[in-house]
Amino acid sequence: MTTCGNFSCSNEGIKQCSKCKSVCYCCRECQLEHWKVHKKLCSIIASNSSALAEAEAHYKKAAQFQLHHRPDAALASYRQALVIYKNVLNEQHILAANIHICIGTILLEKNKYPEALVSYQKSLAIYKELVGENHESTAAALAGCGTALRRMRQFDEALVELNKSLKIRRQLLGENHTETADTYEAIGYVMRDKGRYDDALIGAGKALSIRKRLLGEDHPDLAISYTNVGIILEAKKELDEALRQYETAVAIDERSLGANHLNTARSRNCCALLLHKQGKYDEALKIYSFTYEVFERELGISHAETSMTKRHMMLAKIRQPFFNLSA
Repeated sequence: MTTCGNFSCSNEGIKQCSKCKSVCYCCRECQLEHWKVHKKLCSIIASNSSALAEAEAHYKKAAQFQLHHRPDAALASYRQALVIYKNVLNEQHILAANIHICIGTILLEKNKYPEALVSYQKSLAIYKELVGENHESTAAALAGCGTALRRMRQFDEALVELNKSLKIRRQLLGENHTETADTYEAIGYVMRDKGRYDDALIGAGKALSIRKRLLGEDHPDLAISYTNVGIILEAKKELDEALRQYETAVAIDERSLGANHLNTARSRNCCALLLHKQGKYDEALKIYSFTYEVFERELGISHAETSMTKRHMMLAKIRQPFFNLSA
């Protein structure tokens, strides 16, 4: 669905701007309201259509690279699109902000947390200028900043950003929305990392409840919630209950994604790591052997998850424990 080009509207855009044909609106009123912003760029967009089409092609290519777990290629394509948008439109354009969010997400995956934070902060500054404080895009950028700060172990600063994001999302989207659930979950991560496990369970539990109501019992996002609850319970040394949560996540992923999906393998690996920790080496090894094949196929032999699973598999074979390296 193409969203209405008026930043204050989230309806479907059905009527194109007749001059540049790059923006759609749901109604004439939204087009008139947005004209004070769009008139500065309309002629520029119309006269640079080929360059902007190239930027859009880079953007779509990057999204496909992300989908197929090729972060370096995705990052390069997003940056190519960003250069064009900056040159043709300007650095403060909404499309540049959107790409900064995408770049931040990839940098997080690559463990480049300070760089990810800078990218999210750039998007946040643009969104605040263009759409204001009380907008979902602003909330998304705040959540990205919070996640990067958590990974940098700046927990108090992370909570400030995440609570701002939660406040916006509860006001705009309501309590029962997947984005609200995501933010509760992110706050739970911070509490877990601070060692406040009971508070972490509150955030994870709220996310789980919301997703269950909205998505049903067989959605992959629900599996993520069960895994997160399991991780917290494992940290609390409630290992049997943690294993039950992991096994529930595996069952959901198998039903919704299939036994050989990457996410299913990741859920299985949580079970294997816990069984390994409990000294149940044969059970852990059986799972490692399966997940290693999936990781090697989907991520490549040099990927961190693949090499770590190989290491754990070797330790399980010789009946050796491992250090808990979960982040």
